[in-house]
Amino acid sequence: MSADRQKLQALSILIADEPQALVRVLDVIAKRGLNISSLEVAPVSAETNEEKSCGISRIALVTACDDDAISLMCHLIGKIVTVFSVEIVTENLAWSWQMPAS
Repeated sequence: MSADRQKLQALSILIADEPQALVRVLDVIAKRGLNISSLEVAPVSAETNEEKSCGISRIALVTACDDDAISLMCHLIGKIVTVFSVEIVTENLAWSWQMPAS
């Protein structure tokens, strides 16, 4: 993967709130040799005004990779049984970051 084609890519993943679910998602990323720049996991509430979880969590992660790699990751993560949806939300990043020159 060429460093000049890499850019920050953000994913939003809805996943079942069960043991090892996060590990399965992160394993897909690790096997591609990608580093996670930012990771956040939070329960999705059943109703917007309630604190109760509905058994689903949202993973928000940012990694530096090219468009082909992010597409492949989405495809592979989407095949995991405990994953409900995978969405590329790169355009919603509120900040920018430059890859360091190698």
